[in-house]
Amino acid sequence: MSAGRKQRRHIGAGCVEAVVREAAAAPPTYLRPLGAYYEVWKKASMLVVLPKLIEGLAPEVLNAVDRRRRASLTGTCDCGARWRVIRKGRTAQLTMHHQVDCSASDAVLVGLHNKHGWPA
Repeated sequence: MSAGRKQRRHIGAGCVEAVVREAAAAPPTYLRPLGAYYEVWKKASMLVVLPKLIEGLAPEVLNAVDRRRRASLTGTCDCGARWRVIRKGRTAQLTMHHQVDCSASDAVLVGLHNKHGWPA
C-alpha cells in the first residue's frame, strides 16, 4: 500500500469519529416528517431518522419508543449503551448495543411490535 493511500485511509477513519463527537455535543433539530410513521432530525452534520410518537399506542410501546428516540438523539441510553462506530470496508455504521432487558433494545421493541402490532 502506498504511503498516500494509507494517509487517506487514516484521515477518513478519524473523520467519522469527529463527526460522531460533534453530533453527540450538538442539540437536535427537527427537520421534517418522513411518511406517516417517521421523522428526520439533524445533529450537527448527521441526519437521524426516528419513529414518531403516535397517540393511541400502548403506554409500554410509547415508553420504549421514547427511550429509543432519546438514546438515538443523545448518543447515550439510560441502560448505559453508547454510540459505537463499526467499520465495514469503506463505510461506517453507527450502532448502539443496549442491555438485553432495556426497553429500547431491538429484541424488546420487536417483542412489543409483535404483541401490539403498531405500524413500523
